[in-house]
Amino acid sequence: MERKDNITSPNNEYNDVTEHQKRIEGKLKDMNVKGTPKRIKWIGYGIIIFFVILILTMTIGVFIN
Repeated sequence: MERKDNITSPNNEYNDVTEHQKRIEGKLKDMNVKGTPKRIKWIGYGIIIFFVILILTMTIGVFIN
């Protein structure tokens, strides 16, 4: 016996779950970066700068040896 409903069917429970997830989590393009507090931005910048300096010193250290 063949199933009549598939994943693309609009009455499928799977589609209800993904629709609910989209409503709760929202879409990534709706994220507002300009509303981020300055302290969190500066922490992010600090982490990025730390890793850039770390990678640079590691590569320089490899070539010195």
